[in-house]
Amino acid sequence: MEEIVIKKNEIPVFETKKDLSNWVKKIFAELKTVTIKDTGISVILTGSGADRETQKRRSTREENKAVFLKFKEILETSIKLAERKADERHLHNQEIYFNKIQLDNNIYEVEIILDYLEKNKEYRYAGHKLNKITH
Repeated sequence: MEEIVIKKNEIPVFETKKDLSNWVKKIFAELKTVTIKDTGISVILTGSGADRETQKRRSTREENKAVFLKFKEILETSIKLAERKADERHLHNQEIYFNKIQLDNNIYEVEIILDYLEKNKEYRYAGHKLNKITH
């Protein structure tokens, strides 16, 4: 799997988390859905998903903003990693997908979490996590 290359100077700077949230909401509104090539599922992107992710403390880190910059490509080319059943911590069944980004000279694993809404038979973006790969 090739890393998706992102340059730091491409990442916008935001005054507030609200500005960051509005930027991500705009990206999600333009995309609406993204189909993952590995499984063929369509993922619905919502404003509430954007809000949830951008309210996390880690959301202001450059590498987290970088994911949204190339979100469509990252999600489309991700590979299914695992499934997780609903439990006391997770309201819905989830599928976890994996991809990699390169931000300047650093490589990050991107874990993308999708909620499966049984009632609607649809997948929704629930968040992502990054782990820096050290050589």
